[in-house]
Amino acid sequence: VAIDESTVGFKGRIQFKCYSPKKPTKWGLRIFWLCDSENCYVFSHIPFYGKTTTESLIRPDLPFTSRIVIHLAEVLQAHTSGSGYHIYTDRFYTSPQLARELHEMKIHITGTVMASRRDFPSDLKKKKLREYELCAYQCDMKMMCLSFHDKRFVTMLSTFFGPQTHLITGYRKKQPVQFEKLTVILEYTKFMGGVDRADQYCGCYGFTRRSYK
Repeated sequence: VAIDESTVGFKGRIQFKCYSPKKPTKWGLRIFWLCDSENCYVFSHIPFYGKTTTESLIRPDLPFTSRIVIHLAEVLQAHTSGSGYHIYTDRFYTSPQLARELHEMKIHITGTVMASRRDFPSDLKKKKLREYELCAYQCDMKMMCLSFHDKRFVTMLSTFFGPQTHLITGYRKKQPVQFEKLTVILEYTKFMGGVDRADQYCGCYGFTRRSYK
């Protein structure tokens, strides 16, 4: 499953309307979704009402971004009989602290992570990598943190994958070449887009458009 935020367009007067300059829909209502990564089924969501939402979430001792993921994960476990879930998140949510909490719930997490997050290995922040060079750490025997220099620096965290690589065929300078790429990056690219695809499917249904009788 994937957890990400989405903006529902709205330009009226409302207290909890948000402005996101980098998103296609800049003005609207912010909603946090939990979607199936394969079929984009929206299982659960949290509308953001500002301080009201912050105070209603569980675990007030944790950061707000971690509390969102834990809340959606608990809703998923409470309403299904499945187990062994794997959550994909982006750098807005991912942190070593969140990974430990989900590990206790027997849930895996994989995602990009900010190098400035608390408890992230300090050596990965300072180490300068050459092109296509990799540096990985194993923390608490539970999670893997890595820094990789591809076209730009990428920092990732996972409690499921290690620093293994996979041989793929790509194009560099318009020439087909085979090279090794990290499995964790390939899987993250494959399964993280569930929420974006759900938004795309919603956009295909023009139910707000005027139509002829």
